[in-house]
Amino acid sequence: MANAINVSLNVNDTANLVSGAVVHNSFSGTIAGSYQLDTPEGRRCVVMVFEKYYMRTSSYASLSVTIDDFTGRTRVTSVASGGSQSLINFDWGVSQSFERVVESALAPYRVY
Repeated sequence: MANAINVSLNVNDTANLVSGAVVHNSFSGTIAGSYQLDTPEGRRCVVMVFEKYYMRTSSYASLSVTIDDFTGRTRVTSVASGGSQSLINFDWGVSQSFERVVESALAPYRVY
């Protein structure tokens, strides 16, 4: 399930904060790739994909984070997937855990 929040930071600061929370504050978090798009109007969108190994499921999970200011506010959307080795796709809470890393890092900057 996608989680979307608005924050008081600009796109670049938000991307740096998220990346730091996932990669630098984590034992096994890595960035798999990123992409940035700038519009002629000066708006920006950054897409980042992270991977993290979870020992409790003996598998990797991925986290896709999109940060944009297309509406005039910085919006962050995150979607986690993976973390399951079984055929029934039960991930033991890995996806929610991965998404919470982003939510926790951005909590002080969240605007409603």
